[in-house]
Amino acid sequence: MPWLETSPVEQRERFIRDHRLELYSMVELCTRYGISRKTGYKWFDRFEDCPARFARTSRRHQRWNHPPEKAAAVIANALKQHPIGLEEVDDGIWSIHFCNVLLGRVDERDYTIRA
Repeated sequence: MPWLETSPVEQRERFIRDHRLELYSMVELCTRYGISRKTGYKWFDRFEDCPARFARTSRRHQRWNHPPEKAAAVIANALKQHPIGLEEVDDGIWSIHFCNVLLGRVDERDYTIRA
């Protein structure tokens, strides 16, 4: 007999579908899906708020206030070897270069950056 494999997104979608059919209470549904009631209500509330966002995982994206030490050292070393350069290409428009790569252009009249 083949194994039944479902992704977390498919599980959540089935959970919401089953909840909308109103065949089971929230407690029964959560027990059937092996999740806590808190998670069940969270999934349902998330779906009600924004169905398009529902497929996202519940795991938060990791953000660093400071880059890791190794990454900071690599960036600092690169900036020492290859400074960021500015070149005026037109009246009030500057090109920003790093390692001979054009990063964008700055318009000093309205301080906009264009890629």
